Amino acid sequence: MSQVRVAGETHVGLARTANEDVVLVEPTLGCFGVFDGMGGAQAGDVAARCAREAVIEYVRAQRGRQPVPALLEGALNAACAAVFGLAQRDRDLRGMGTTAVLAMMSGEAEVVIAHVGDSRAYLWRDGRLAPLTFDHTIVAELVARGALAPEEVDDHPYRSVLSRNLGAAASCKVDVATVPLVAGDRVLLCTDGLHGFATHEAIQQLLSAGDAPAATCRELVELALRGGGGDNVSMVVLDAAGAAPSATHVMRTTGADAWRQHRPRLIAAVRRRELMTSPVVAQLGPAAALELLGADLADAVFHDLERSTAVNAWTFAHGLAEGWLGAVPGDVERWPPLRALLDGLVACADEVVAAVKVDQPRIGRMLEAAVGRVFNVVELAVATVLAEQVRALDGELIGLQAAAAGREDTTTGFSDSATVPFVRPSRAATTDGGGPALHGALRGAARLARDAVGDEDAGLVATLLAIEGVAVADDLAAAAAASAHELFGVRTVDEAGMAPLFDAADRARAALVAAVAELGVGAAVRAATARRLGLAQERIGAAVAALVIEAAEPASARLRETQAATRALRERLAEGDRQLARLERASATIVDPPGGRR
Repeated sequence: MSQVRVAGETHVGLARTANEDVVLVEPTLGCFGVFDGMGGAQAGDVAARCAREAVIEYVRAQRGRQPVPALLEGALNAACAAVFGLAQRDRDLRGMGTTAVLAMMSGEAEVVIAHVGDSRAYLWRDGRLAPLTFDHTIVAELVARGALAPEEVDDHPYRSVLSRNLGAAASCKVDVATVPLVAGDRVLLCTDGLHGFATHEAIQQLLSAGDAPAATCRELVELALRGGGGDNVSMVVLDAAGAAPSATHVMRTTGADAWRQHRPRLIAAVRRRELMTSPVVAQLGPAAALELLGADLADAVFHDLERSTAVNAWTFAHGLAEGWLGAVPGDVERWPPLRALLDGLVACADEVVAAVKVDQPRIGRMLEAAVGRVFNVVELAVATVLAEQVRALDGELIGLQAAAAGREDTTTGFSDSATVPFVRPSRAATTDGGGPALHGALRGAARLARDAVGDEDAGLVATLLAIEGVAVADDLAAAAAASAHELFGVRTVDEAGMAPLFDAADRARAALVAAVAELGVGAAVRAATARRLGLAQERIGAAVAALVIEAAEPASARLRETQAATRALRERLAEGDRQLARLERASATIVDPPGGRR
């Protein structure tokens, strides 16, 4: 048990005034769990706390006398009797109850899970998150019996009604499972305040980051709150012995530190290549330009590596491009200097990565990929500024064309749709559906692709369904926006959050290309199907990009404000140093007389 790391966390959420969740973390007993009380007023809180105390008392008395599965089953039945008995004695508490999910190690390589209700247990292994429990709700029972389709669950009026809980009667049926563990496994216990407000994929990615259980619990709470926080949220994270750090965790620690240690090398490379003489930063002066291009960029990349994000690099590049290109909008002569500066910064970063590779080859290779992704974000940030300027020019051209024609009507001549619709399309582009033959081919290709990949990869299946839905829609842009919101869900704008989405998109493209080739239709229909599916995926990608930018913008704005304040403070400090030097020179005197004696 000493090799198991465990932590728990609970939060009231954003919609409730009282927390009726309770967490159980008892390392001395080796027993862990979460309880989600219900019953109105404060009865839910009473039920959850009563159940927890009953479990602790039972486990303390019976541990070592019973096998672990029987011990946990007995503990939950003791809790059920305690809650039911308390409700019978106090009229105000009638009808209260609680869910529960418990975990206890059995030996060194097994964990026993016992649960009642819709609080869940999950096993994370090798980057995949799998449920260990089955919800005890009416709709889950109906789905299991084939009386209700899975897609009907979200709209069912009884979707949150429990079929089992602790306290409805003096005893209850408890589901118990023994799960073998291997080194690196993580077990998550949680109430529906987490799994009901955060996507499966987002939870999976946070567990994959490899942070310690306490930090992971805090991040899971934040994830649920960003998803709406409509309920109390609680969880326990348990790491099996010998947990190996993930690649993301290694990059956030060792990789970020390796980059930070070579910070002077980046600054020296910027100076050697004389990037601070670029027209883009010439107005800052050599010293301030070197600070911006060397120190500020180094710090931005470091913080993005440390936090598995790209917000700092985005803000750095967006501010640089906006300041230079925005000074004279539409001036095509201002692009080449910016392009040259960006290429120079990439070369400087490559020097740092090459230096890390000499001493730490494995970390160097990982750092090369991570820094490459950071600079891809830099390119996207600059492209966003260019897109904004092109749209502005669109508007001017439309106005000029209308003025030249002597009318205000701009429905003919120039189009008023954005030339660069990548970030935020100004209007939904409508296309015809293509007829029954094309519709049939589109659905046939999507079905073949899903059959080929199977149902285990939920993210890939969801992506294929989204592409199919957009491809057969009359209004591609509107359908793409809705699908992008569903696919994006609640996720962090960083490698851990975005990589699965991009990976699913790449694999979906490959699966659809193979499926189209297998269609038994004519060449013309096959070509139209491929074009339509490609257009659907392109529209979804554009809508997702818009969501990424929107999610990063608040943090980007705060960072820009902080950087501006920091530069102002640096300027004040530099002026203070200059003033001090002038005062020292003015007050300096030579006190030694001839001969060297005073």
